[in-house]
Amino acid sequence: MKNIPDQFQEYYSQLESITIFDRWELMKQLKPMNEMFDFEWNNLLNAEHISLRFALRKGQLISDFYSVDENGKEIGFPTPDLYSEEQITYLKERAQLVKNPVLIARYNHILFCIDKNQKYCTNAINAYKKLLNMLSPKQYSIKE
Repeated sequence: MKNIPDQFQEYYSQLESITIFDRWELMKQLKPMNEMFDFEWNNLLNAEHISLRFALRKGQLISDFYSVDENGKEIGFPTPDLYSEEQITYLKERAQLVKNPVLIARYNHILFCIDKNQKYCTNAINAYKKLLNMLSPKQYSIKE
């Protein structure tokens, strides 16, 4: 990624060091940064926001918020189809750069939902396995 702003670098460092994955705390950290960047970086920041909004239930990434449209049909937010091509490219780069298994699992799981590439599925499963091995000593706690 080119010329990453300092605030993004700081945020990436915070993400790499998390031991408790509380999506609300992470989103609170991101929120004040929204007004500080040009469109390109705000667009990528939005990709991070969307990625943190998914919930994990029974092995599936599901929408975090549900509502009903004017026809009574249930609709969820977020969904994998919300990502722009630029945001998908960004997630692919992030998935390769991160070291934290929580982030590796999350980014790769989302990428698998978007394009069903087995590589992303394998990466997500391996990261989830690593997390499961870490859970026994309570090194990581996933709140979702």
